[in-house]
Amino acid sequence: MTKRSDFQLPVRTSIDADARVIAWDPTDTNGEPFVVPTSALAAPLAANAAFTAVFEPVQVGTNTHIGLNTHTALTSGASNVAVGLDAQRFMTTGSFNVGLGEGTQIALTTGSDNVGVGARSQNTVTTGGSNTAVGTNSQRLLTTGSVNTAVGSTAQQALTTGGSNVAVGIAAQLAMTTANFNSAFGANAQRALTTQNFSSAFGSSAQLSMTTGTANDAFGANAQQLLTTGTLNAAFGVGSQHAPGGVTANALTTANRCTAVGVESGFGSATQDSDVTTIGYRALGTGVGAVSLGSGAHAAHTMAVALGMSAVSTAASQVHMGARHMEIVEITAPAAGATNSARIFAEDDGAGKTRLMVRFATGAVQQLAIEP
Repeated sequence: MTKRSDFQLPVRTSIDADARVIAWDPTDTNGEPFVVPTSALAAPLAANAAFTAVFEPVQVGTNTHIGLNTHTALTSGASNVAVGLDAQRFMTTGSFNVGLGEGTQIALTTGSDNVGVGARSQNTVTTGGSNTAVGTNSQRLLTTGSVNTAVGSTAQQALTTGGSNVAVGIAAQLAMTTANFNSAFGANAQRALTTQNFSSAFGSSAQLSMTTGTANDAFGANAQQLLTTGTLNAAFGVGSQHAPGGVTANALTTANRCTAVGVESGFGSATQDSDVTTIGYRALGTGVGAVSLGSGAHAAHTMAVALGMSAVSTAASQVHMGARHMEIVEITAPAAGATNSARIFAEDDGAGKTRLMVRFATGAVQQLAIEP
């Protein structure tokens, strides 16, 4: 192939497998391609600011590349596409990869089935496979991790060897390094998560501060936003376990096995009690094992249960129903319960009247009251 410097602008150019600029001069009647020296191309381009080179794709086998330093080390890899300066620069035998953007997949060597779209996305991936990154700097530090998906600028930016993670949203899973099987949907979701596994966050800033907590689930904007190391917690609703009753000072951070269902439901104090369950708008629980069911209900004591809207417990290990009554219907007398237990029930006395009975663990039965 000849080398020329006496061409006229504009020219159509591409980059060949040896990273040389190849051009077609429209004034040349023979239409033969030629190599353009860098010095020859730089001067006319500087003199004509309006000129824009049109780069043509270069096909080598089943591989396609556009841009300087693309596919410079490729040997036996197949069906790869690289577009942009340094894209897939050092790839050797990898196959079925797509890199679109300056520096994308620059370090990729033998990994396959990766897709990187955005400047410096998957910038350091080497042998990892089946990863997808869409957005500037997404999966930028990924090396050998596989089956990860990142959509959004800086999503999974620090991920290195973790696998089977999904991040959708700007800065989602930003700090994650080696964690596995996590899902984050929403801007800043799981932003601080680093190494732990099996957590899911759906909503802007959900699980924002979580670092090493495991197997937590958050659904709703700001849900579990201040959770750091707690495990096995579940939050459903905007601000649940983050601003219970509107108070962020009572957010869940390190407690375990807590469940909150409802907008701004969760703890009734800043104490990190475990095994608290709250269901309902701003339902609150204070004390280990507290359970609240109903809008505004508050099980305010250890092992207390608050049933019904606005019900508030008054003692530990209590079931509080507020200003409500309980109704039971007649049944056949139940069998005796476990040691140190008693079963209360209603039955027919044999003469058509309802009576309230109790059966003790010994099997003994005693009448508590009878219909007049």
